[in-house]
Amino acid sequence: MSDRVLHIPELSHANHLTRTEVRVLSYIASGCTHIEAAAILCRSPHTVENHMRNIHRKVGTSRTALLAQFARMTGIIPAEPVVVLPTPRLQKPTARG
Repeated sequence: MSDRVLHIPELSHANHLTRTEVRVLSYIASGCTHIEAAAILCRSPHTVENHMRNIHRKVGTSRTALLAQFARMTGIIPAEPVVVLPTPRLQKPTARG
């Protein structure tokens, strides 16, 4: 086992996140993929990835696991685990004939 120390980002960094970044972080930290978060937010996965890059830069970490801890410590997501249900897929209408 490694003796590496994980440094949790400072809580004051939460004040620098936009509302959209907080929403994106809440979904990603709760276990959603970029694609799932994009579908929930009605945005493209590329947009969600851009928001995540900005969040990583503002908070000062490149590790999503640390962002999840940061989100729990700042109250962005609850401390206890949350079950994330998959979003339903829209079915294509079938031609009747």
